[in-house]
Amino acid sequence: MPEEGSKQTTHGSGMSCGLRKLTSDEMNWFFHHLRQQVPELASCGQAAHAGRPNLTFTSTSAASTLRLFLSKGRELHYDVVGTVKDVSAERAWWSTVVAEAVRSFTSDPPRQRSWVAVIGPAPDQGAALERGVFVPTRLEAPVEIGPMVLSPVSQWITQVYPHPADRSRPYPVSFWPIEVRGTVSAHYTPGAQDLAAYDLARLCLLLSLAWNQSWIHWTWPHVDEPDALNRYVDDWQLEMVHCWRPQPAPPVPAAQPLVVPPWLPDAWSLLEQRASKSRALEACDAALRDVAEGRPSAAGVQFVAMLEQLTGAPAGGNEAAKLRRKAALGLLAEFFANGQAMTKEDEKLAEDILMYGLRSATGHAGTRHGSEPRLGMPIRVTSIDGDPAHTYGMKVDVLSEVCRAMLVHSLGGPPADPELIKDRWRAITSGALIITDRV
Repeated sequence: MPEEGSKQTTHGSGMSCGLRKLTSDEMNWFFHHLRQQVPELASCGQAAHAGRPNLTFTSTSAASTLRLFLSKGRELHYDVVGTVKDVSAERAWWSTVVAEAVRSFTSDPPRQRSWVAVIGPAPDQGAALERGVFVPTRLEAPVEIGPMVLSPVSQWITQVYPHPADRSRPYPVSFWPIEVRGTVSAHYTPGAQDLAAYDLARLCLLLSLAWNQSWIHWTWPHVDEPDALNRYVDDWQLEMVHCWRPQPAPPVPAAQPLVVPPWLPDAWSLLEQRASKSRALEACDAALRDVAEGRPSAAGVQFVAMLEQLTGAPAGGNEAAKLRRKAALGLLAEFFANGQAMTKEDEKLAEDILMYGLRSATGHAGTRHGSEPRLGMPIRVTSIDGDPAHTYGMKVDVLSEVCRAMLVHSLGGPPADPELIKDRWRAITSGALIITDRV
């Protein structure tokens, strides 16, 4: 039994506050309500116990201390710390304080906050590196995707970057931007910016997938009143117009329509419902960026992760890793079977294209198989084996095409015909696409 003056804590388990898992914005607002509910609040501060951060509250009306912390499931729990006598006498008092804070918090919902951002194509677009990025397509009318509305921006923009092959040369990126407006529910402006950034990031991932071109934010989400948001976009356009650019400036092209595929708006709800699809989209986008920015080995790792997520196979443990690999290979072989009975050839092709051995060498040993060690330069010299680094890059391009087609289909888009992909792979592995006349 503990002695009268000893400390007592139930930090190992604690008591639930009775709230669902909260965002950082919601949690800070709950703490605001808790501070208001503590009679004669003496102090409120952060501390740590057993390596776990917590927040403590003290009152001049109580000898013990209220301590809040997150459970392993990131739900808010609390306990009371003090002498055995004080904890026994004041536990119920602190419980009432917490219950009142919960009641006050749940009856005070966050308000809707408006935000705006600008998106456009990424400067790195793979094969476009030599000439810059020139995107003559423009959104013709507003379109709604999830909690956001996309609208065309009238100003043709040219932004200049250093050329990746020669930093002294200009590398123009020319395009028609897209304005994105949305609303989020948040108590604090930083919380609203965080939520808006999550939505904007997912939107860019979907657009990159749908248009087969990397799209990124050109401004972070800006949270403000609607009138101020109008001025924000206008000011951004003026700033872009007055940026330095090569002379003569790239001409304004005749606009071609930029079409949002019909499956894309519905894909948003699919991502909300299935966390595995959302993770697959994130992995695919990371892989596509790696390809565009000259990191094919890292891309191979991400593409495999994307396929494993699409299967819904379990995560964690050695056995789970084997199950994920088997499921990914099966899913890819099913794609190549194209609705027919799966054959040994389909299974072998899936095994070859996923390149699990090379993927593991990159993931566990950092081995690079592509042109990364030579700064991403194209083929310069080949020998009897052609150019293995260039060949690997072409194989990753095929893997990219496969993964993109499968992810689009899983999100409600049209199915792809695997025969052309099979033909490209056979041409690469047979040596038909390997340059040998430089030996």
